[in-house]
Amino acid sequence: MWVWSGFGGTYARQTMLHSITRSHGAVACCAPSFSTARFSRRSRKRIGACRSSTQAPSSSAAPWRDADSALIVRHGAPVREIPALARACGVDAVFANRDYEPAAKARDDAVAKKLASKDVAFLTFKDQAVFDHDDVMTGAGTPYTVFTPYKRKWLETLTPAALGPHASEDHLYALAKPPPGVGHAMPSLAALGFPDARGPAFPAGAGGALALFDDFRERMADYGRTRDFPALKGPSYLSAHLRHGTVSIRALARAAHDAQRHGDKGAQAWLGELIWREFYFSVLHHFPHVGVPGDHRAFKPEYDRIRWETGDAADANFAAWRAGEAG
Repeated sequence: MWVWSGFGGTYARQTMLHSITRSHGAVACCAPSFSTARFSRRSRKRIGACRSSTQAPSSSAAPWRDADSALIVRHGAPVREIPALARACGVDAVFANRDYEPAAKARDDAVAKKLASKDVAFLTFKDQAVFDHDDVMTGAGTPYTVFTPYKRKWLETLTPAALGPHASEDHLYALAKPPPGVGHAMPSLAALGFPDARGPAFPAGAGGALALFDDFRERMADYGRTRDFPALKGPSYLSAHLRHGTVSIRALARAAHDAQRHGDKGAQAWLGELIWREFYFSVLHHFPHVGVPGDHRAFKPEYDRIRWETGDAADANFAAWRAGEAG
């Protein structure tokens, strides 16, 4: 048995033990692992963000080492790297946390098919969202297309169990050592194609996420008033950590929900933003055409029929608008 802690986007998500949900009960005889996808030339320019996110696996590896196990890191195309690692570890199942972007879902489907051809099961679980797929639907059983009623239903669906912590660390005893010959050294940034990386642009890793969250909790009451002003320290600065799984969405939503119940209007506004994140996950899942790379289409088909002005006159009008002279 092999537990795969999620491989969304550029880096894996949810490598922290305390954030792993349903898969936490199935970590018997496992070699935990972490993978990266290939970086595009464009992404290689985002050195600061890369440095911050590469510190995530480094900090997340400590619990595995303390349990006499390891976090296995692979860099390459998931459809090649994951089946190869599964074969090297001799596993019969791969567990992953679900992703929602069309490209990521296509990647996971390809991985699942490749594993199935080798008689290896591929099982996915909800982890980076409180609710996903069909958890929040209209009374008619259809997906929401407007945020406000989605938010209302999300809050109606919420239970204490949905935001409860999962003591995955209690299962550390079940972790296995990597098989002989399976390397688990942490790759350098240079090995990942970032030889000139600088220090992180923000506190990185799980520890950095918790530090940012602790700082934001002191400011959360002012969130609704300050979030729209770039010159003010208003937002949480946790977006990248949510993206890379170095902070638990359940922990954030639980804190916001608790504060909201005690009348904190800033927490209410911030919880709404966290719910918006899940609304768009729902949109991506039920209406994947909005996020297909190279074939992006509007959420509402009629918007694809908008006729846009082009030519010299259009360029002049646009320039006037940019200069504040369109009125």
